[in-house]
Amino acid sequence: MIKKQTVWLLTMLSLIVVLSVYALSAPGNHGQSAQSGEKAAQTSAGSKTAKTVAANATEEKLANIELTKDDERKSLENKYESVVASKNSTAKEISAAYDSMSDLKTTANNETMLEDVIESKGYDKSVVKNKRQPSSSLCQR
Repeated sequence: MIKKQTVWLLTMLSLIVVLSVYALSAPGNHGQSAQSGEKAAQTSAGSKTAKTVAANATEEKLANIELTKDDERKSLENKYESVVASKNSTAKEISAAYDSMSDLKTTANNETMLEDVIESKGYDKSVVKNKRQPSSSLCQR
């Protein structure tokens, strides 16, 4: 019987071979002259730098929003778990905490699903945050 490590190794090696063949056979700009390439690189370098800076700023903002959202969700989850674990909690409080945790997980799943749908529409990154009212979403192309 073939071991899992052997199968994994063969899979990775075949993947490397396929990607190498693809990289070598992919169409490139082989017919372009050196001078026109240098001019194009110089003119597009300025615009690429500006786009890169803007994209990085947007990406950082989205990452911060996502981290804030995750922190808020974790703090709520910890709050509900402490209510459930407390010996002083009544049955109603425990039930309400379980319901709130379930709602929190459902909301997280819905947000993830919406982010996936938005990203499938061509956006690089998206963050959906439900504020118990209408959801807000931020996207980056």
